Amino acid sequence: MGKAALKNKIFDSEILDELNRCSACGTCHSVCPVYNLTGDDSLSARGRIHILKAIAEGEIDSSKVGRGIFDRCLLCYACETTCPSGVSTSKIWIKAREYFSRSIGSGVKGEALRVISKDKTLPRLMAVGQMAQRIIPGMHSREGVFRPKLADRFLLDELPNVVPAKGEKKYRVGYFVGCVSNFFLSEIGIAAIEVLSALGCEVVIPKGQVCCGAPAFNNGEMEAAQRLARRNVEVFLEAGVDYIVSADATCGGSFAHEYKQIIDSVDLYEEFASKYREIHGLILELGLEGKLKPVPAKVTYHDSCHLRHTQGVWRAPREILKTLPGVEFREMADADLCCGFGGSFSLFHGGDSTRISGDKLENAIACGAEEIAAGSPGCILKLREEAAVKNLPVKVKHTLQFVRERMDGVGH
Repeated sequence: MGKAALKNKIFDSEILDELNRCSACGTCHSVCPVYNLTGDDSLSARGRIHILKAIAEGEIDSSKVGRGIFDRCLLCYACETTCPSGVSTSKIWIKAREYFSRSIGSGVKGEALRVISKDKTLPRLMAVGQMAQRIIPGMHSREGVFRPKLADRFLLDELPNVVPAKGEKKYRVGYFVGCVSNFFLSEIGIAAIEVLSALGCEVVIPKGQVCCGAPAFNNGEMEAAQRLARRNVEVFLEAGVDYIVSADATCGGSFAHEYKQIIDSVDLYEEFASKYREIHGLILELGLEGKLKPVPAKVTYHDSCHLRHTQGVWRAPREILKTLPGVEFREMADADLCCGFGGSFSLFHGGDSTRISGDKLENAIACGAEEIAAGSPGCILKLREEAAVKNLPVKVKHTLQFVRERMDGVGH
């Protein structure tokens, strides 16, 4: 197939340029978790690009293709970082999902994302889920079924508006909680806030923050994503902070990458983007020297996709772990490959997700680690659930939880 031409006006010239940049070399096969499971080229970056070119050229009716091959993608973007031709698959996959959402509909998932993007809807639904978990037995994850337990109390409801800095105040920092930490793993947000406070940050937690919008954006529901993004930008800029941080790599990836595409005001986005700091880098800048006690642990690190591939961050978390007293760091094989979470992927493609996360856990155990550090609460939630289902002897925590465990006299 030659260069795609804009016959059906499906994609703009920028996306066509990206499609045509693909040389069909197949390098992406080596890093695609779904291709490695199935061996199906149509589920690799090369195969999907081939199909989109055919749709753009009018050779294939998109309604006969369906959106299934694009939904069965983790959006890990390892294909983008490994591509020798520099194809921006992050642009292509989102435009493809947006196109299918508009042309043939997005089904139950799309409708759900539109509903929960409305103000207060998601917290209310999660509260209903809390009640259901209390009264219905068996509502938990099992082999091939991802159904994690909701927290007993939601983090945003429990946190104060401001946590003061301990000692001399260095920065006023706005903390974005993120949905997974808010509704499932509150201990991650607490650890991050306490570490920031101990290192001299006054931490502001705006109660008006909402979902970062990544689930809506990643599924082509752009109006919902724009609504959420705009709300967060306004809330955090009104807080008058020096920096905006999050311990959730997915949310941080949205701030650094997706918001540029969906915030309609360039000036507003640039003001927001100028304040965003990736949290591991900020921790290193603040400095950990002399503040830690030794706690023995054999630790490996899993690269969350939205840190490694979306934000290009992989050295800083390792540097933090290697400086922690008592930590014996061990690099696992394929640390930079996806854990199988992928947001809604783990719900709609449970079998694939389980096999991918199983491989990740096996690699961690094989390197002799007893604990796994990661920078995304979503990855942690997924790997914890799978380790529990399989009864594997490995713990999974956020990198900042390892820091928090080694700090004396920290808390608020």
